[in-house]
Amino acid sequence: VAEDEPSAEEVAAYYSDNCGGLVTVHKEVTLQTGEDCGPDGWQRWVRYTAKDECGNEAASFKIIYQGFDMSGPALDKDENGVAVCSEPAMTITTSQGADCP
Repeated sequence: VAEDEPSAEEVAAYYSDNCGGLVTVHKEVTLQTGEDCGPDGWQRWVRYTAKDECGNEAASFKIIYQGFDMSGPALDKDENGVAVCSEPAMTITTSQGADCP
């Protein structure tokens, strides 16, 4: 699912029926290709169709979502900006007993 992709219920809230009845929206994914790390990214085509209680449909509309990962890895930091390690630090010593940096 694309980030912030509206649900059928959220889209239905934008419709009203001239008879005051309930409007429902059908959400259909018509195409989904690619991946975040692929050379062409990803695409997701979603069609929304609104229908009233009598079965009358409004013209459907399609939204094409697309994207790819554009962010490099980030170093975890605490509130003071100091790097946070998930593993405990270790000390390595030489056979002569000197501490290595």
